[in-house]
Amino acid sequence: MFTLIVYTFGCGAIAAILTVLSQLFKPIHRKGDSKPWSLAFIFFVLCFIAPYGYVEVLTKMYGPKMKDAIQEAYESSPIDGPLQYFRVIGVKPDKEATAYVIGKETEGWGGTDRPVVCVHLVSSNGAWKADSYKVLSCERLNKDGYTFPPYW
Repeated sequence: MFTLIVYTFGCGAIAAILTVLSQLFKPIHRKGDSKPWSLAFIFFVLCFIAPYGYVEVLTKMYGPKMKDAIQEAYESSPIDGPLQYFRVIGVKPDKEATAYVIGKETEGWGGTDRPVVCVHLVSSNGAWKADSYKVLSCERLNKDGYTFPPYW
């Protein structure tokens, strides 16, 4: 949750900078009764959703080919619960890729945790294989890493 708060403030800062820059370079005769707050809101929304949109497009394009390799890597990780979903966050076509895998694990006190595993994949002869993985976030394993964009 902390990463989402930092991400939101970061998007707000970028939106503020973009708003100031757009107002600086706007011709004086067009300024009139301009509403920079509406422009700032538009910039904020675009900054907030752009990374998620990019990741969704990558997942839609490359995810089906990588699904088996990601599932295999997740099953070999120390996470006990089932895989909920995965997102491909970066791809060098026909070479390597990185994916976040989000699982669901029941905690000892009865609650649930959403551990995140980062899987590095390599392509060999057109087939994707998991090269390595790293547990980024898991309460049981005392891991508290972060993801960009934030996933939980």
